Amino acid sequence: MRIERGNHGVSYTDVGVMLNLYGADDEVAAELLGLADSIARNDGLGATAKHLVSPQMVQLMHLEATASVIRQFELLMVPGVLQTVRYARTVIRKMCPAEDTDAVVAAKTALRMERGQRLLGRDDRPSMTYMLYEAVLRSGVGGPDVMAEQVEHLLRVTRAPNIDIVVLPASVGAFRAMNGAFLIMDFDASDEPSVLYTDGHRADTVSREEPAELAVTRDAFVEMERQSLPLPDFLEEYRP
Repeated sequence: MRIERGNHGVSYTDVGVMLNLYGADDEVAAELLGLADSIARNDGLGATAKHLVSPQMVQLMHLEATASVIRQFELLMVPGVLQTVRYARTVIRKMCPAEDTDAVVAAKTALRMERGQRLLGRDDRPSMTYMLYEAVLRSGVGGPDVMAEQVEHLLRVTRAPNIDIVVLPASVGAFRAMNGAFLIMDFDASDEPSVLYTDGHRADTVSREEPAELAVTRDAFVEMERQSLPLPDFLEEYRP
């Protein structure tokens, strides 16, 4: 249950159990267990990860390891690093190619859980603000039980130091980022430029070469944050 609630990372043994549950063949099992072993030894994402997510996501995961500030806005779903296993599995199954097997879905879910554990579990965890549009909490992803579990997980996470989760109410009407989700990362190193990550329907992008676009997006986040409520306050006033 600790994994289901997002409280615990996915270990090599956990991956083995999931692969057995989904009936993965020997070749797929060996490849995915290799990924789990690589992550467990903390020596990087492993070659298999590059086959599970986009090159832009692999780049983002590497950048997260040294980021000092992360600001993310999500329009329709919980940010990946904050998702519970059941929520993540539901979203991944719905969004992945039709030819993906249950074993591949399980591997993508395990990688997403490990990404969250590695970021949220860092000793030098960055200052993180996650902004959710109200629709994220109103959606029925996975059904009432999955959503209730996900909301409780978000409440636990927001109690941790350096992590803020805020909600932009639908009652604000039009807002600056109605055209989609984004993530901004800043770094302590003076020679390391900030990063803007956008996740589109067909492709995601990682950009360090558009300072004007980054400035506009950063300004939009600040404006929307002023219109938002801390997650506990939002739930007390507008609980779905």
